[in-house]
Amino acid sequence: MCIRDRQETGKQSGLDYYKVQARLAMLEKQFYRAEAILLDHNEVEEAMEMYQELHKWDDSIKIAEKRNHPDAKDLKQNYYSWLLETNQEDKAAEMKENEGDYIGAVNLYLKGGLPAKAAQVIINYHLDSNELNEKVASALNQYQMLSLIHI
Repeated sequence: MCIRDRQETGKQSGLDYYKVQARLAMLEKQFYRAEAILLDHNEVEEAMEMYQELHKWDDSIKIAEKRNHPDAKDLKQNYYSWLLETNQEDKAAEMKENEGDYIGAVNLYLKGGLPAKAAQVIINYHLDSNELNEKVASALNQYQMLSLIHI
């Protein structure tokens, strides 16, 4: 029908407008498609806001960093602070690990009660710290997991 209307009237349907296309993609839960549509039209703020409304802060931060958005650093710091305030040490630890702050990640995993993940970071990144190894071993022992992991 839209194609026939366009042919008859010579006018485009509102469905062809990129913001409408992006909204339709969102309604269909095709968020990466909506992101691509918005970013193709330099709608960085709108793409970031879409993810923030969905509580997908990681995706919003990724867009901000890729597009060198001036608020990227503040957005990331605010999200990190919020994670700590809401006792989501595991997510905060993942952020630290992705940033290359492995000792910070280990400490946050321990604080969050995830000694096995802390041990995995030590193993994966070959961290050589007796103090850190002892903290992790003690936590693993406390959770009766020491036999599962060899540090």
